[in-house]
Amino acid sequence: MILDAEENKSVCAIKPFRMGYSTLEVTGMAENQKATGSLQMQVDRLATSLDKARLAEYVELQTNTRRLLYLNFLAGVARGFGMAVGFTLVGALLLYLLRQMVSIPVLGSFIAQIVDIVTMQLGRR
Repeated sequence: MILDAEENKSVCAIKPFRMGYSTLEVTGMAENQKATGSLQMQVDRLATSLDKARLAEYVELQTNTRRLLYLNFLAGVARGFGMAVGFTLVGALLLYLLRQMVSIPVLGSFIAQIVDIVTMQLGRR
């Protein structure tokens, strides 16, 4: 129904009945189907990407405060343990290399003093 503004009365617009579709309408439907297929493929790719990103697990983790705190605590402990082991290994390697360099004539006495100071400091603890 179309409202005629001049006369304020309803005007009924009736399309004539016909059989079949014109070539233009068939082409338009084919384009719609292609567009729908393209959109479906994009939606499928987006769903796959979200599954791969594990977004649902992340949202669940953010809403469960106790689990979030527990996992962050464990991560902090592991990080601290890793740093302690790393510093120990690097320090031991550095001391080993300094002791090997004592035999160098120019730097030998200076490095020997550094090694003695470090050894003395480690012995006090």
